[in-house]
Amino acid sequence: MKKIYFPCLLISLLLLSACALTGCGDGRGDSVSENIELSTGKINDTDSVFPKAEPFIDDTGKPMQRHGDYLYSYYDGRLMRTHKEDGETSLLYQTSPNSRLRFCFYEDLIYFVERTGYDSPDNADTALYRMEKDGSGLTLLQDHIVNAAPLRFITYFGEGKYNIDEYDIDIYDDIIYLLNYTYHSQDGEPFSKSANVYFKLEKDGSVNRIAEEDTLYGRLPEGFSAVRNTDSPTQSDFPSLPYFMRNYGYLFVKDDSDMLWRIDPVNGFQENLSVVVTDSFTDYAFSGDTILFYSCSGGGLLLFRLSDRAIIPLYYYALDHTIQSCVFTAEQGFYYCYNYHYDSLFPDETNSHFTVTNILPDGSDTSLLYYTLPEENQSDLAAIRYDSCPFGNCFYYFKAEEAQHSLMRLSLTTSDESSESKTTADTVCSWSVYSASTPAVIITEEKDEKIEPGNFCSISRSVKKLSLEEKTAADKLINRFLNKEAYEDFEAYMEDMIQNEKIRLAENPDYYKQYDEPYSIDFSLTTTCEYMDDDTISFCCAYYEYFSDMVHSSHWCHYYTFDRHTGERLSFEDFIEDTDLILTVAAPYVENKADWSLSPESILEPDRFSLSADGYTVHFSPYEIGPYASGHITVTIPYSAFY
Repeated sequence: MKKIYFPCLLISLLLLSACALTGCGDGRGDSVSENIELSTGKINDTDSVFPKAEPFIDDTGKPMQRHGDYLYSYYDGRLMRTHKEDGETSLLYQTSPNSRLRFCFYEDLIYFVERTGYDSPDNADTALYRMEKDGSGLTLLQDHIVNAAPLRFITYFGEGKYNIDEYDIDIYDDIIYLLNYTYHSQDGEPFSKSANVYFKLEKDGSVNRIAEEDTLYGRLPEGFSAVRNTDSPTQSDFPSLPYFMRNYGYLFVKDDSDMLWRIDPVNGFQENLSVVVTDSFTDYAFSGDTILFYSCSGGGLLLFRLSDRAIIPLYYYALDHTIQSCVFTAEQGFYYCYNYHYDSLFPDETNSHFTVTNILPDGSDTSLLYYTLPEENQSDLAAIRYDSCPFGNCFYYFKAEEAQHSLMRLSLTTSDESSESKTTADTVCSWSVYSASTPAVIITEEKDEKIEPGNFCSISRSVKKLSLEEKTAADKLINRFLNKEAYEDFEAYMEDMIQNEKIRLAENPDYYKQYDEPYSIDFSLTTTCEYMDDDTISFCCAYYEYFSDMVHSSHWCHYYTFDRHTGERLSFEDFIEDTDLILTVAAPYVENKADWSLSPESILEPDRFSLSADGYTVHFSPYEIGPYASGHITVTIPYSAFY
């Protein structure tokens, strides 16, 4: 493992983190000094009514889950399984790439909850399914379930409330838990509120809705709540209560002061673990009786053993380089997976490095993978961080390219920096992103530039353009339209801004010295292909600008849909000729997601219109139908709504 040993200041920071992590003893409010010796990490009272658990692997709630000889994974609308020995991959279930799906295993079956890729006025597009592990016997258990939140709509309101657009799923004691949380703040302190949905599995295989008081969440004593990650509400850090009960026979919860406890809701046992869930450690993992505290953005790691209350500080990465990390349970201990960028420490190293290390319960570690990602593959880091898993002798992740998605794997063998050149990524399987049987060839052109027009001022501009390989006259017309209406206009706008700044600074070279820090201006245009079939193609041009003295950045989108046979730009009315029908059908979908009224005719504006695998989409930039904090809002009206 590549470690960076740090000066005394960082050692002190780590010890302070350990102090912050450690709380009181057997009763609430006891002092740290009475119970913890930081030099040994031991707590005086090691008696516990809770049994020590053996190491186990349970990936419930993750996009990739290890189960028996297979790796099960969901990505881009595809639920697949891959054999860990030969890598053979089969498709178990396929839905729209825009759908949301979470799955789990229970009594040798797969249960999953799917949120469709379109919206509806009644906000009930979620369904619950069951099937065999080979994909056979697909059974719809319940449909028309109220959605966790509007699709693709994670928002922050002024009072500090988050919404999550999909449920997690877990099962315990024949109860299916569809887990969702909304987040609030009160007096500056965040707290979570359950918005879960529960179903009881009956003996005949059917399900019935039950109330929260009949579940583990309803059995929590007053003052206790499930532990969730308030810094990143779209990701669970602590596993769910059914996960704890299934694997441990007890629950991990926190009290009103964020102290971590474990309780047995059946026998009434309660034990204070003397650990405070703090902002320094936003993520947690479990293996056997060991908890790993860490932060996905890098920093310190601490092992906490439940059996003897040992606190084992591991290592702390330097604060001046980028690191992303995630943790998976291993047969013994944890796999700690991270990537880092050394440009600030070692200027000669410009690539990012991805490492997998096996951390054992005693704090020792073995490096299993050291992989340098070439500069052109830096986007792989996001896939490795969020949609990945070590399994057998390989590390699996998904790779997204412009027209193709792939399941990839890297070999896990004891290695270090000297062996990085021997590691290559292998493709397990690939599939086309688009539904077109004859997809157009998309060409990407990117440019990043930083300009310093004068003292104390810098301008950054970034452009990503897409164009089509010109195989047909229609391809040429599409390229010409995008160049004229999007790319050239934006380039001219940026050039005007640059020239204006140069003129301003020529007249007054010290103009920007009025600000406390160097003044920066940022512009960007990012083009993506949103949809393609044999007849149509849709592009999105996303614009961004920011000035140092702005309260927040400005960002907006323009959509362009074309006929692939003629090159003509298409609008909503080219697909549904009856304008009144468009407004009658689409308006309720849009109004359902709007915070304030809008002119119905605005739905027809071509810059809003696109196609998707699920329906016609209408896009609204910030402030158009909601506050800035609501972000971009895309409403998808299913094709079936018009027929």
